[in-house]
Amino acid sequence: RMAASGEDPEPGGQRAVGEPPANSMVEAPVLRPSEEEFAEPWRFLASVRPLLEQYGMVRVIPPPTWKPRFMLDTCSVRVTVEPQRVHELFERDGVRMKFIAELREFLEARGTPLARIPVVAGRDLDLYKLYRTVTAIGGHHRVVAARRWPEVVQTLGLATAHSSYMLRQHYAKILLGYEQHLEQSSRAAPDPRSPLAPPLSATADGVAE
Repeated sequence: RMAASGEDPEPGGQRAVGEPPANSMVEAPVLRPSEEEFAEPWRFLASVRPLLEQYGMVRVIPPPTWKPRFMLDTCSVRVTVEPQRVHELFERDGVRMKFIAELREFLEARGTPLARIPVVAGRDLDLYKLYRTVTAIGGHHRVVAARRWPEVVQTLGLATAHSSYMLRQHYAKILLGYEQHLEQSSRAAPDPRSPLAPPLSATADGVAE
């Protein structure tokens, strides 16, 4: 073990003349390459690898004329800006969260709790969008009878070969019972506050039915 700076080394701990103590700080080398040396930065760094290995790091100050090349092709990049209505985003997220909460409550009451959201094509399945898409077509029975699962896959933005089969399986396991439950509830006494309740219709007098 080397002695502290300014102290004599312990017996058997001799150090070479000019060698800094083990606990001292050594400043990293500062390199100032010329414009020609720094024409290819990675090649220059490879040439000073021995210093990097010796000190662990070096400080490189490029020549004043050096300008890093901009690797992004600005001629091919196009950014489409669309207006976002924040209040609509919050409203949509709120409806989706309420749907998932009610779905979880239904599944738990049925004895088949939703342990985790299924994954299809490498991403979490949007159960709310899946339910809305299927019921907009006419429900599970209509989608199956008319073989419209590929249309559902396209609406959800999925592109794998087995997406239709996986959506059909997940819907039957998770959402079909909930769909039937809501249909029976809506026939009995629909709740106008529910995000899934059918819209109110207006009579000729302008009074909602």
